[in-house]
Amino acid sequence: MHVDWHSNAGKAGFLSVRRSLLQELLKQYSEKNISNIARRVAKDTTKDIVLLLRKQYNTKSFLSVIEASIKASNYSYQHEINDTVHTFIIQHDMGKKWSIYLAELYQSMIEELDANRVGYDLTANTVSFSIDEKFSLK
Repeated sequence: MHVDWHSNAGKAGFLSVRRSLLQELLKQYSEKNISNIARRVAKDTTKDIVLLLRKQYNTKSFLSVIEASIKASNYSYQHEINDTVHTFIIQHDMGKKWSIYLAELYQSMIEELDANRVGYDLTANTVSFSIDEKFSLK
């Protein structure tokens, strides 16, 4: 999966930047602005990214792309699967504003898929969400 990510992530619009740069940039925005930015990014890019990286657009391919991006970001995380419910716990250690960005981004992506989000939480350095792939409408 690592080779797949690195060979196609740039084509999908991802690039490597320093965490400290992102943290400094986020200081300039309110939490509401960050939420709005995340929603626009998700709306404008989700389907293209998932299709480019997985050649299909469904909950399973979305979850695969999310997990690959988490691994590439070198975040500590857990991905648990209980029947059809996938739970991700992502520890990024980049502060509350990054948690807000990731949480809104993932929430918007899930909404874009018409999937059923089961749970959601965030702290200053961790984001968690659950999604039931059984109830995806797409």
